[in-house]
Amino acid sequence: FLSLRGARVKAEIICGIEQLDEDEEEITVDEFDTINDMNERKCIKVLKKKGKLATAGRDFIRINQVGSAVFILYSHLISIARDECAPEEHEPEFICANQATRRELTFNFGEFVSKNKDLVNLFFGIPLHRQLKEFLGKDVKGETDEQSFCGTLVKVDEGNIRILNKMGEEDINIDEICFIEVLDINY
Repeated sequence: FLSLRGARVKAEIICGIEQLDEDEEEITVDEFDTINDMNERKCIKVLKKKGKLATAGRDFIRINQVGSAVFILYSHLISIARDECAPEEHEPEFICANQATRRELTFNFGEFVSKNKDLVNLFFGIPLHRQLKEFLGKDVKGETDEQSFCGTLVKVDEGNIRILNKMGEEDINIDEICFIEVLDINY
């Protein structure tokens, strides 16, 4: 995914497994239906997000949209493709690093890389929970397989995030998040 960094992309996300009632109408075009062992109809939504691919971590991609950043777990990502309508943009490659940077990287690799989160991500891959820590106190919205959520991101652990909204605090399992969008950010 890092080869697409800086490119305008469209991502398809699988999400929203919900129980359908017997009398409900056919599902929309962007949804598939499946049958489980008990012959109950279930609905799987396919969501589409567009933006500029900012980075890819160990278990997620980040797509920047105007004023927000969308994080999508690989486990919910169906496909990602260049947005054909957008002009191609490229950010400078790391290969173009100056002599001093190359020297630091060669002789002080651990110390040099550990001070720069982008280099840590490039060499080792940052998991989503670590990436989200930089957005504590920011407003977020997103979806899990069960529900939509929105609020202020107040805590991030390895397996959970906690948001605060009008209903109080809510813990959300990171593995169940289809996508999470951090709102009102400038980059």
